[in-house]
Amino acid sequence: MILPFAETSLPPSMTTPLRFIVAFILAAIPVLPAAAAGMGIVIHKDQPFTEDVFAVATEYRDYSRFDAVSNFVTTDNTKLALTQSQLVRVIPYPSPQTVANILREADLAPLNAAVAELADLIKKYPRSAKFLNPRLRLFQGEIARLRAGQVKFEGAWLPTRKAYDDLLAARKVAVEAQLSAEKRQAEALRMEEEKQRMQAASGLAAAEAAQMEQARLAQEAKRKMSEEERKAEELRKIEEEKRLAVARLAAQRQEEERLQRELRIAEEQREVALLRYTAGRLKKADQFRRGLSEPVFAK
Repeated sequence: MILPFAETSLPPSMTTPLRFIVAFILAAIPVLPAAAAGMGIVIHKDQPFTEDVFAVATEYRDYSRFDAVSNFVTTDNTKLALTQSQLVRVIPYPSPQTVANILREADLAPLNAAVAELADLIKKYPRSAKFLNPRLRLFQGEIARLRAGQVKFEGAWLPTRKAYDDLLAARKVAVEAQLSAEKRQAEALRMEEEKQRMQAASGLAAAEAAQMEQARLAQEAKRKMSEEERKAEELRKIEEEKRLAVARLAAQRQEEERLQRELRIAEEQREVALLRYTAGRLKKADQFRRGLSEPVFAK
């Protein structure tokens, strides 16, 4: 079975989706005829011992394989059932369109391999030639077009290498224009985001300033309240000291008045005692005088 062909890798700048440029350049380039409706051919034998050169080739458009039998639908809608002993080989049609880019001789490697394999199949199964020769000529035609100076790019043939270079140049200009536009758009977006960020920062700064001012006012109010409380406390202490001083003065006055009362009482008692003493002395003196004035004999 012929394996699918790998595409030649290209730089990313060559695969930019600028289809309008490609359509403009390739508008006049002819396209290969569409492939036949068949998907491939099946090689089969009536008898297992039949030689390969006599094997039959039938074109099919669909088939399904099972363990015991394989069912094919031919291109004329005939159903063909083959046992495993009758079935020799299923050959899907290869297509040169699987190689999308043919820019240099090295890109022909999968096409050359397909040509060699098709030639081997035709040689081994001669009755497949009527189906495989057109496919072989397709691949040979692709090879001949590159060697004639044409270039295949993204599945379409360009008439000359210059057309390919012009296409890449046009794509480069378009890509640069697109990048420039994207850069301007990104710069505009960045400036808008910067503007919004600055506005947000300004709003945040204003909010922070307002919050700081509120905190300052609250602190100032607290300080004033503390100052007023301190002054009130000082006034209270002064009033308390005044009250205590008045109380001490009142107590002192009371003490002085008590002492004065005691002094007056003591003075009065002293005077009373003195008077009593004086009275006693006077009484004794009077008695003495009386005693002296009376006759002795009277006793």
